[in-house]
Amino acid sequence: MQNLIAMKLNRSLSLAGALVAGLFSAHSLSAYTLTILHNNDAESQLVNAGSGLEDYGGAARFVSLVNNLRDTATGAGNGVVTLSSGDNFLAGAEFDASRSNNLGPGGTPLWYDALAWENIGYDAMVLGNHDFDFGTQVLSQMINQASSTQFLSSNLDFSADSYLDPLASTGRIASSTTVTVNTSSGNKTVGIVGATTPLLPTISSPGAVQVQDMATTVATVQAEIDNLRASGVDHVIFVSHLQDVDTDKTVVNQLRGVDLAIAGGGDENLVEGSEPVGGFVGSDTKGGDYPLTDTTDADGNVVPIVTTAGEYKYLGKIDLEFDEDGNLVGANGDAYTVKDFAIDNTNGVVADSDTQANVVDPVKQHVDNLASQIIGTSEVALDQRRETVRGAESNVGNLLADAMLAAAQANAPTGVEPVLAFVNGGGIRANRIDAAGDVSQLFTFDTAPFSNFVAVKEISMQQLVDALTFAYNEVEFTGAIGGDTTGGNGKFLQVSSGLYVQYDAVNDRIVNLVVGDQVIIQNGMMMVDPEALIAIVSTNFTLNGGDGFDFGEDAATLLGETYQQALSDYIQENLNGEITADLYGTGAPTRLSFVPEPSAYAAFAGALALGLVAWRRRRA
Repeated sequence: MQNLIAMKLNRSLSLAGALVAGLFSAHSLSAYTLTILHNNDAESQLVNAGSGLEDYGGAARFVSLVNNLRDTATGAGNGVVTLSSGDNFLAGAEFDASRSNNLGPGGTPLWYDALAWENIGYDAMVLGNHDFDFGTQVLSQMINQASSTQFLSSNLDFSADSYLDPLASTGRIASSTTVTVNTSSGNKTVGIVGATTPLLPTISSPGAVQVQDMATTVATVQAEIDNLRASGVDHVIFVSHLQDVDTDKTVVNQLRGVDLAIAGGGDENLVEGSEPVGGFVGSDTKGGDYPLTDTTDADGNVVPIVTTAGEYKYLGKIDLEFDEDGNLVGANGDAYTVKDFAIDNTNGVVADSDTQANVVDPVKQHVDNLASQIIGTSEVALDQRRETVRGAESNVGNLLADAMLAAAQANAPTGVEPVLAFVNGGGIRANRIDAAGDVSQLFTFDTAPFSNFVAVKEISMQQLVDALTFAYNEVEFTGAIGGDTTGGNGKFLQVSSGLYVQYDAVNDRIVNLVVGDQVIIQNGMMMVDPEALIAIVSTNFTLNGGDGFDFGEDAATLLGETYQQALSDYIQENLNGEITADLYGTGAPTRLSFVPEPSAYAAFAGALALGLVAWRRRRA
């Protein structure tokens, strides 16, 4: 039997006293149970958990597991609520299976993710940041297609957005909702309040949607809770996509009247014991206890917090036990692994046939088609692990930045001569190392999946320096200074050939900066007119302020090609299908280096010489 985690039994008891009392008496005081099924960050991982993990995850198996646990809980007399805490879809090859078809109403795409949501039977889904990545028109189409699902966010204002305002006006998107469930003690009404990260404008593309800051968000959530309580609901669940559990803890500590908090965005793998029911998927490890019980609300009441790792690999199930007065007296549960019955006839499931036929199979066919289109070969392994592209120079980042520069140089407006390109690490998504060998079209979609366009903009030299400083100011050294780096995030910039940046990661400043044959900063000193203009290339997301960059108010000029298309074209046309070791291997000229203080000029000069050789070779 899973370990019972007791909550505070009496609102007037001390926290410690409540937990001790609950450990001995929660079972006898329990009058009824609510079972909450939940997941987050599904991110369009519809087919399975990925290469080598084909027997795990996938929407069809997830549907079956939800149905099994829901049926078991209902049979035990529990009320059941099913919830998602955001990032319900994500760019990539699997999502492209929807974008590239016209099988939906009026020739719009048939959104396979929305079909999966309907089969899962969510009572409510919170909007996460990635749900806005393709703009509000795409999101509105998906919400319309998932016609029986309620979408939530209390801290977003949709009134100025032509696509989402009609959905908010008719209640399809709401601040909160209520669900009435049948329990062994009769019907109980559960209020559910949603919230989305205040970082939304800088990490996604919400259009005209306005988001509240964190302080206002907390006040708005509390007002919504108060309204629900005043309306007579029996229980309240706070479901949010605030990017990590720690942020949820901070918010919950300021709230009153919440029985359970479900977090999203952090991918924390919470489990009750040493592993989830069914074991971990691949190399996944425990990220904390399920549920977390170390957080109290503004009145001192313990509020259990749960979340799961994403991508349809795990399903969370928490049983909330209440006494006759509706007070929370216990919470126990665990994460359940989504796996096939063929490899585990105890914890595995048989894939839901409808979801398999109408979601998984057509998506898999699309992905397989992309994988069969070989566009080149690579002499070197291609590294785009998350920790690499967000914290150090990556050869995939170099490749993509070079591709964007080549696309811009071929298509820039008359009189504009782009000389450098960079791409944010958050826009490089495959999170893996590909071995040397064939490179397929699938690689380009996995690497650059968003609907971001190559764009060009003229900025000042000072703006360039400020942007690069902002990009690298969260990099830290691991171990000895001068060793490996970490701590970068989505704003970390991968740069094109001909650009050399040496950054002091201790004092947060650029030591040396070279573009082509022009020295812009030398030993920390600006060597050019700070107001001189330079034409730079990136995605429209970055140049228009994504990740918090500030390149001025003027919009960047889009060049009519996505960064995925640029990458595909560059490999096939500019590189003639050959990703060579001299350009992208370990011996290629360094583009980014991180030091604790200005290094000897001799080291800089050596790097400068190598950079000039590579620049001239590429320009030839």
